[in-house]
Amino acid sequence: MRICLPIGYLPLGTVGGVETYARNLVKALQAVDRSNEYLLYCSIANEEAFPATAENFKKIIFGKYKPIEIAKMKAMAMVGGIIFESGGKSLFMKTVRRSAELAVKAAKVLHSPSGNSTAASQQCDVIHYMFQTFPHEKHHDAPVVLTVVDIQQEYFPQFFSKEELERRRLTYRASAEKASHIIAISGFTKKSLVELYNIPDGKVSVTHLGYDDKVFKKFYGTEVDEFRTRRRLPSKFMLYPAATWPHKNHINLVRAYKIMKERFRFEDKLVFTGIKKQNHSVVTKEIERLGLKEDIIHIGYLPYEDLPLLYGAANLMVFPSFFEGFGIPVVEAMATGLPVACSNATCLPEVVGDAAILFDPEDPDDIAVKVHMLYDGDLRNVLIEKGLERAKSFTWESTAVETLKVYEEVYKEFSGKRT
Repeated sequence: MRICLPIGYLPLGTVGGVETYARNLVKALQAVDRSNEYLLYCSIANEEAFPATAENFKKIIFGKYKPIEIAKMKAMAMVGGIIFESGGKSLFMKTVRRSAELAVKAAKVLHSPSGNSTAASQQCDVIHYMFQTFPHEKHHDAPVVLTVVDIQQEYFPQFFSKEELERRRLTYRASAEKASHIIAISGFTKKSLVELYNIPDGKVSVTHLGYDDKVFKKFYGTEVDEFRTRRRLPSKFMLYPAATWPHKNHINLVRAYKIMKERFRFEDKLVFTGIKKQNHSVVTKEIERLGLKEDIIHIGYLPYEDLPLLYGAANLMVFPSFFEGFGIPVVEAMATGLPVACSNATCLPEVVGDAAILFDPEDPDDIAVKVHMLYDGDLRNVLIEKGLERAKSFTWESTAVETLKVYEEVYKEFSGKRT
């Protein structure tokens, strides 16, 4: 098979788990599949993030840009999508729109009937779009596999602008309907597609995401101490690694933290990581209103390689998200021996099993009580051991193997229809 993976212009550092998924899947496919041929279509702004080291992987960089456009693209990747408000619109949103336009251009080149371009001359047996949607209005000569992370807008439309809701209305369902097959990253996402979009059950395969077991492992002693000093972290803290999107629910966690301090005389600090998103000012105001400026620390975006040491320095992870397609950070935490308390919403119970404490993300009091339970030594130790074992169920290699099975099944079915 010849499999095409259109990366398009993925703005690095701005889309969280979707980028993590794409980068690790491409890497893992190179490890598990040495027989099929792969074509990676990247832009000059992100091609370094997708190395093609295996002999059966070829990278094609599309698009010609002016130097100033290249500079802007790379700047977005470097700053991690920091939002600069201007006239009610943000540089971030403008860049996201630009990335979508470039991705569509890449797809048009890929399937151009003229046959004049390098991309068009490369016939594909399977095309895998990894980012929720694809140019469904275009004719595709090869079957399309589409990864759907979530359809959050169907549950929490209030978390999206009118513009973004309209974009999703026009693209999400139509893409799901037109795709030959869908990869859902959790059973919850599959259930959502079947129930809300009426996608046939047999058209959707569940392929869980993973973590890098060579990177995320238990760290001890000197390395953690040096990292804590370098990052000026407190000696004891609980951690929430999430950008300040509304659905990440920082507000109820802040309120729960206030309850813990008042009711349990809780002394550990609360540390937030992640880039500043649309709810950041709201979160900051709530912290100030509750008098917690000295107790809650936001250290911003951290490089991927720092995350295991961050987990090693923390006492626990609390993950109060209202909505997740999968929740990679909870798996990474379990893999490093960090106990987890998380929301009982959407896919998170599916991911953690019995290896974490669950709470109601709508109820700050319940969050406070359940998180405080993790400071019980016996329960803490039990959950650490269960978490280490549970994390073994999620590897990028298994994600790649299951994805390859989908490619093979779709190719076989499509080939049968053509004969």
